[in-house]
Amino acid sequence: MTEKTNLWRLSEVAKFKKKWRFVRATVTAILSTIGASLFFLNFQETEVLPLEKISANFVAERMQLMRNWFLTNARDGDTLPYFYDPADSSFQKDNNIIRQLLTTQGIFALARELEDAELREVGEQNLAAVFRKYFKTEETPQSSDGMLTFGFFEGNGKVKLGGAALGIIAILEGELTEKYSEELAALANFLEAMQQPNGSFQTFYRPADFETNERFYSGEALLAAARLFEFSGEAKWLDFVERGFEYYRPKITENFSPQFVPWHTMAYAEIFERTGEQKYADFIFWLNDELIAEMLEKNPIEPATLGRFYNSEKHAEYGPPHSSSTAVYVEGLTYAFETAEKIDDGERVKNYREAVRLGTRSLLQLQFTFENSREFENPERLVGAIRRAVDRNEIRIDQIGHTANALPRMKKILEK
Repeated sequence: MTEKTNLWRLSEVAKFKKKWRFVRATVTAILSTIGASLFFLNFQETEVLPLEKISANFVAERMQLMRNWFLTNARDGDTLPYFYDPADSSFQKDNNIIRQLLTTQGIFALARELEDAELREVGEQNLAAVFRKYFKTEETPQSSDGMLTFGFFEGNGKVKLGGAALGIIAILEGELTEKYSEELAALANFLEAMQQPNGSFQTFYRPADFETNERFYSGEALLAAARLFEFSGEAKWLDFVERGFEYYRPKITENFSPQFVPWHTMAYAEIFERTGEQKYADFIFWLNDELIAEMLEKNPIEPATLGRFYNSEKHAEYGPPHSSSTAVYVEGLTYAFETAEKIDDGERVKNYREAVRLGTRSLLQLQFTFENSREFENPERLVGAIRRAVDRNEIRIDQIGHTANALPRMKKILEK
């Protein structure tokens, strides 16, 4: 039976459940007025995915499901749907540039692993839509009698450092440097200008007096610079990462926050690969040892959360349980694993591989399949996607994007 037939049959079954959805929606509306938690109304209980099932072959099967989600949900001339709630089959009109760009990066990574030209085309279309809708340039005077072109993405009056960084990363991941040569140069100019002399970053260009999300954007900017160094060989990008490293190492060591870990890990791992400087490996190991100790659920009360990255005791500080968080943490750990392999740190190779395996289990527990999508209308909008958490079915694009970036790297490690 073909996947299209499967989806058709699921859709037909869903039609018979309209009366139930009406009742459920009515009850949801009533309960929402008193602030009740509603997730149980649309949560499909599924069998716990056993850790023993996690293997390279199993990951390969699930990559195909995700590949099909991208192809099914791609929209001509527009970005992929940003947010979808299967409880009432509703889309959110809002969009997020950074999350669309990192998802585009993930599509390119997945397409390369699968050698899939059709999937790659979805990535190119998504990237083109993001540039068409949000990319802008601005001529900025320089101290030396000339003008410099800044390139950035603007949405809702905001220009974020992370947007430029992810734009660079997506172009390089997709090997589209010729097609986007002018845009890449303008984005690189902007990225360079946003780093301060001490190595820190101005995280927002607009509003000019608004600063937040350093925990994410700093590492994204450093990874973009590391990729630019690999692409161009220009020493200034190595210096860029070095300045950032010297600023953020003491800052993070003194006040650990897990959100810094994955992007900084990826950036320093790529620089370590090219320079061999031990200080980068040492900090990568410190970051990821702390991450595992603070966040990885190895013996949870609820078996379905095994492998999730979440600290309930520091919920307010570290954030709620979220599949996008687990996915990016696991992706960072794959870089830490490779760094440990390079210096023959056998104990960390073992520990990081197990953490990756556990995180993979958690993410694939949250993936919609043909079997666990039967309750819902329009299952084609679900199958292959990653839901938010074990008790939340909403789909946000970065949940899929982060996982798409991580899956090929997970598979490679599980093959060893």
